[in-house]
Amino acid sequence: MDAYRAWGRNAQDVEAYMNLFVQDGTARLWDSGLETPRDWAGIRSQIEGVLRLVPDYVFVPETVTSDPDGRVVFIEALNTGTVKGKPVSFKTMHRLVLGDPAAGKDPSRVQDGRRFWDQVNMFRPVEDPANPLRNLFAGITTSATDPIPAIPLPPRIRQLAWNREAAGILVAGVDGTATLLGPGLTEPISGRRAMTEYLDRLFGAVRDVALEQRATASADGIEYREWIGTAVALGGADPRTISFSLVERTVKTPTGTAWSLHFDTLDLIASVQTVKELRARIFGQLSGVAGAVRAGDFTASARPSVATIRPWSLAHVHGRTVRDPQVGQHRPQPLQSRGRVLHYFEVEMTTTHATARAGDLELGFQCLLDLVTVDRQPHEDDLDEHQARPVQGLPAPVRVTPPPGGSTNSPNARRSIPSAVSVGTSTNAPSCT
Repeated sequence: MDAYRAWGRNAQDVEAYMNLFVQDGTARLWDSGLETPRDWAGIRSQIEGVLRLVPDYVFVPETVTSDPDGRVVFIEALNTGTVKGKPVSFKTMHRLVLGDPAAGKDPSRVQDGRRFWDQVNMFRPVEDPANPLRNLFAGITTSATDPIPAIPLPPRIRQLAWNREAAGILVAGVDGTATLLGPGLTEPISGRRAMTEYLDRLFGAVRDVALEQRATASADGIEYREWIGTAVALGGADPRTISFSLVERTVKTPTGTAWSLHFDTLDLIASVQTVKELRARIFGQLSGVAGAVRAGDFTASARPSVATIRPWSLAHVHGRTVRDPQVGQHRPQPLQSRGRVLHYFEVEMTTTHATARAGDLELGFQCLLDLVTVDRQPHEDDLDEHQARPVQGLPAPVRVTPPPGGSTNSPNARRSIPSAVSVGTSTNAPSCT
């Protein structure tokens, strides 16, 4: 906690931030909206992107609770700064798993972290005044309390209540004088009617919730539960499956239970198109991806298209991360992946999906058709943002076929880069996995 506080007072110190994590390169960090964690290089790129976006960023840890052996820690923090000239202030919840000494890891540093926060707070400065981001929970006010005690909910029953979207059961699990605080609320609400309405609003914006309880921690009347899974988000009347996670925190007080929830509402209130436009406004047009590529996603086309990705665009390729230096740097350093120097990527693709987040680009290919590399420094002509073209003299690319009997446009075809694909020449045609 002391290390977090020290870094938070000078959040511009990237090295101090990286020093919070185990130093052997195996640390991972999950975030709202991400289906896969950031690796060591991705963690650095993420904080560098945040500091470019919010140069006056301040991080203030407020509460901390750990499990009995001290390996699982939950930290709640206040985040402040200026985005596009407008002040922002929001809470984040952090679930940290510290290094395991039995595995030779440093127990004072983070091995695996997950951040829970509402992205709407970051995008409000660039929302369309004519179509602002709505508050899913606007207008909910405190209702009458009652003296009825809480009904104990074993973990399995609580899981069923979340997955069956049973607001009444979850509310019955706290006492009648409890308070609830969560995204969209500026102050806690109380009363079973008000708390049930809050959860009903949440469940009205999703369907097919599938959560599993993961990490927990409790001490001195404070309890945390981490829930990880998926849901179908209905934001903008545009249903799509998303990674969905939340943290519950309960604190026993003399006047009742203080219950708080931490989750992201962006996909619950906005369409894919709206989210894409917001990301483009706040992060700018993502450079280095040609053709139909735009900030937020790749668009589907009837015929496969070739897209050229600049070597300084951050992308996950075979589990490796390519860092994105500041815009305007024209002579990138060679990129390392599996011991090879990679200067250039040429990718032929069908439908793909990408998510832009605070200065980085996460690429999740449904089906990768070609991947080739050039072991030389590219010329400026090779880095044309507006016209993708093959580079002469390259070996034959790896070929990957779509899943048998399925289209890459199918929702079930959402896949990451297949591990079976190798960089180099090959005549094999492995399937997307």
